[in-house]
Amino acid sequence: MAEMVRTADYFYVMVPDKPGEGARILGELKRAGVNLVAYSGFPSGRGAQLDLVPTDPAAFKALAKEKKWKVKGPKRAFLIDGDDRLGACADVLGRLAAAKINVTAMDAVAPPGGGRYAAILWVKARDVKKAAAVLGASVTAPDLFDTHAHLHFPEFAGDFDAVLERARAAGVRRILTIGTDVPTSRAAAEMAARLPDVWAAVGIHPHEAAEADDAALAEIERLAGSARVVAIGETGLDFFRDLAPRDAQERAFRSQLALARRIESPCSSIVVTRTKTRCA
Repeated sequence: MAEMVRTADYFYVMVPDKPGEGARILGELKRAGVNLVAYSGFPSGRGAQLDLVPTDPAAFKALAKEKKWKVKGPKRAFLIDGDDRLGACADVLGRLAAAKINVTAMDAVAPPGGGRYAAILWVKARDVKKAAAVLGASVTAPDLFDTHAHLHFPEFAGDFDAVLERARAAGVRRILTIGTDVPTSRAAAEMAARLPDVWAAVGIHPHEAAEADDAALAEIERLAGSARVVAIGETGLDFFRDLAPRDAQERAFRSQLALARRIESPCSSIVVTRTKTRCA
């Protein structure tokens, strides 16, 4: 086959149309270790639009949030890698034209003597699926983020490396490992500090609420300040199993919600809520 075509997520950033803006954005990506497979910049209105195709969309989004960039996306683009030949791009565009698919933009380059060419093209969102079929494009699956795991628990110690490999093979690129008391929260924070694709949450589970004294809550707050701790939890109320007194669960939950507010940390995604129900 003359070309290999695949879809990929891209994002665009609006910046002022002035010297150095592209260098600024690309420099921040370089410093953060976020690689790109394609980049295009052009004037748009009174500013400039930078289209960015990162190899790791999750890392790009995290950096964009940190830098407070005005980002749109993800959207889908087509990346093409093929043998350099006369009319290569014309053939691609001709196939899309025959299918009545309008191309909104296309950039291509063929280094002299290299024998290969590469291109990126965009179509309207409504035409992506149809264009993928016309071009025989492989669809790049989105990266998955497992937001509730307990990788630091002893059950995983025996084949920990294999667990991570299986997760990566299944498309899981980011994992949040969650503490349930002070020792496991400490272990979660330490693991996240070692592994680049693992983040941590620290908290006290309702089952352990009876142990949530001032010293324990102070340690959770200390751990919450660690660089790769991104959430408070696992916390909440479990009135179904009732493994801790309900008043202790409520006190621990309120204390951790207050901590999450103080440090502006997410909490809702790892809140346990269980209650007893009666069936007729």
